[in-house]
Amino acid sequence: MNAADRSQLLQFLHERRDAIADRWHQAIAGTSSAPLDPADVRQRLVEVTDRVAVLLLAEPCDRTEANAIGAALARLDSLRPEVLGGTQEVLAHQLLEALPAEQVVALQPRLAVLLGGLATGFFRQARDDVLAEQEKIQRALGAELYRSGQALRDSEEKAWAILNVPTDPMLLLDPDGIIIDLNEAAAQGLGRSRDELIGACAPEMFSPEVAQHRRDQGEQVISSGQPVRFEDQRGGRWFDQSVYPIFDAHGEVVRLAVIAHDTTECKRTEQQLRESEAQAWALLNAPADPMLLLDPDVIIVDMN
Repeated sequence: MNAADRSQLLQFLHERRDAIADRWHQAIAGTSSAPLDPADVRQRLVEVTDRVAVLLLAEPCDRTEANAIGAALARLDSLRPEVLGGTQEVLAHQLLEALPAEQVVALQPRLAVLLGGLATGFFRQARDDVLAEQEKIQRALGAELYRSGQALRDSEEKAWAILNVPTDPMLLLDPDGIIIDLNEAAAQGLGRSRDELIGACAPEMFSPEVAQHRRDQGEQVISSGQPVRFEDQRGGRWFDQSVYPIFDAHGEVVRLAVIAHDTTECKRTEQQLRESEAQAWALLNAPADPMLLLDPDVIIVDMN
C-alpha cells in the first residue's frame, strides 16, 4: 500500500471514528467497576480510536504504541476480561467494515498484530494494577502487625487471626528463621502440617541459593527495621515476597512477618503473549515476498 492509499484510508477511518468509538463504548459499557462518567469514557475511546487508526497504517508497525493503547484501555478501570474481548471483537469488525476486498486482505495481518499488541499492553497494565493492589493489602497487614507487636507476643489467638487474613502464604519467624506460626496456605505450600512446621527452620527447607537469598533479606529487615520486597523462584514457581519487622517494647526486631504471593501464572501468561506478539511482528515486518513459518516437522505455523 503506497503513501497515497494510506492517506486516503486514514481519512476514511477518521470520518468513521465516532461511529467506531460508539460501538466500542457499547461493547464495554457496564464492565467497569469504577464510577466513571460514560461521557468521559466515550471521549477517551474516541481519542484511542484515532491512535488505533494511525497505528494500523503505520510503516513499520509500532509494537510499543500497540502496547500503550492496551494499557490506556486497562487504565479506564475496566480490568475485566470482557473489556478486552469486546474491544477485539469491535475493532476487528469495525476497522475493516465497508472497505474494498483487496484492502481488507491487505490489512487483516496488520490488524491481527495490532490487536495482539493491544492485548499484551492490557494484560501488563492489569497485572501491574493487581500487584499494586496486592502490595497495598500487604502493607496494610504489615502496618497492623507492626502496631500489634506486643499483642502478638501476648496473644496467640490474635496472632493466628491476623495470620489467616490473607489467602497468600504467611509465616511468622524469629530472627533466626525459626517458624513461630504460619497460616494454612503456607502449610499447604510447604507440603506439611502446621504442627510439623512450627519450630522448624524455614531457610533449611529450600535450596542453598534460595535459603541464602531469603536469609539476606531477613537480615536486612532486622538491621534496618524497614520492610523489604523481593522476588525469587522455588520449585519452578515464582513468588513476590514481602517481609515486615515486628518490634518489642524496646524497639528491637523480634519477629519477621513474611507474605508470599505466587506470580507464576502471571509470568507464564505474559511470556506466552510476548512470544506470540514477537512472532506476529516478525512476520508482518518481513519482506513483501511470500513467507511461511514452519515447525521442525515442516508443518505450517503461520504465513504472511
